[in-house]
Amino acid sequence: MADTITVEELLTEIREQADETNPLGAVTDPAILRVLNRASRITNHILALHYPEPLLKKVTLDLSIGAEHPIPDDCFGDMVSYVEIRTTGHPTETRRRMYRDSTLLETQSSVPVPENWTVEGRILRFLQAPTGAYDARLWYIRRIEKLVIPQGRVTAIGANYVIVDELGTGISSSSDSLDSYLNIINGSTGEVRGSFQVSSIVGGKITLRATALRALVKGRAISNSAALATSGVLADDYICLAEGTCIPFFQDVLSNYLVQYCVSEVTRSSGGEATFEKQLLDWVAKQVESAWAGREATARVKSRTSIWNPRNRF
Repeated sequence: MADTITVEELLTEIREQADETNPLGAVTDPAILRVLNRASRITNHILALHYPEPLLKKVTLDLSIGAEHPIPDDCFGDMVSYVEIRTTGHPTETRRRMYRDSTLLETQSSVPVPENWTVEGRILRFLQAPTGAYDARLWYIRRIEKLVIPQGRVTAIGANYVIVDELGTGISSSSDSLDSYLNIINGSTGEVRGSFQVSSIVGGKITLRATALRALVKGRAISNSAALATSGVLADDYICLAEGTCIPFFQDVLSNYLVQYCVSEVTRSSGGEATFEKQLLDWVAKQVESAWAGREATARVKSRTSIWNPRNRF
């Protein structure tokens, strides 16, 4: 497993760099964590503008239900990037239009392959009503998971339980508490492997409920304990509360920015001189913006003529 950085380690690094080592001092861990998540939202925006590929996610739209479809809840800033129709052979491209174009492009009759779509609030609407002969695939920029404190590192896995090295104080076995819902986090990438509800806690052994009392918690689907077997959980994964992840996303690129942003804010809020920290933060932000550098270039121009093969790119 790669050397990963947990949120807890980020907090320690921020305090050390900001010369704020007393957790009971003016700046508390929850306060730093709020700043850390603000920095995460900023990096989410920077990547969305300059290097969106790591944030891309796709969902299938059932066009038999009509022309209007809600934008996924985890879409960052409602940034829909691309929509294609899953026609036989290979997908057919569609094009986004401004709402003013609907006057010329909207049709009353249904078509098997709609060509255009627009966004109205949080709804994606095809300007040509689909017959439902094909599904569509929507690509969008996803929101980075909220950063939370780790609650333990997985050391063993059973059929319906996990054992952690040292259980944090945030996890509860009370069935009516939101703190009884947890995420199991990929120890290398920070991705959520699965979400479950706690049934009981004995020492470091966390037994999961056979049937969760809630299907959704804060928009996240909660699985029954049987799903643990197919979740891919491994030793050295982590657990945390179900509201986020305890390992920063894309940390090789983003962790320096997260730390430096927080150091600058903690230094400023503590009355310190943050001029140098702000200069360093600006430099680190430019490195995030250039995260695409050093990667293979992509085709940038596409032929849309019907004469030549429309799939050619130059």
